[in-house]
Amino acid sequence: DSEGNEFTGIRPDIVQEQKDTAASLLAQTDWYVTRKSETDTAIPANVTTYRTAVRTACAAREAEIAAVTTTEALEALMKAPDKILDTDGETLIDNPAAHLTPWPELAE
Repeated sequence: DSEGNEFTGIRPDIVQEQKDTAASLLAQTDWYVTRKSETDTAIPANVTTYRTAVRTACAAREAEIAAVTTTEALEALMKAPDKILDTDGETLIDNPAAHLTPWPELAE
């Protein structure tokens, strides 16, 4: 604007929400990392895989958000589900439309 303020829109807030979600998801397994540090007890492989997947998903989501060029495209990206019903009306398939990378789930 005329006073030199830069308007960045809502995108930085949305990216921060992704970082906050990733931090929250990682916090649920932080105790494994602490235990490893304090007692040298191994972190289960599924936990390590999950933690890596959370970081990867967060980076992908940030890139997907950064790649959109219009407010409409950002809104569509944020609202689009990662799965949709196939033409049979019963089978869930990956959504071919732009959507955010889904957050991983911790495998048992």
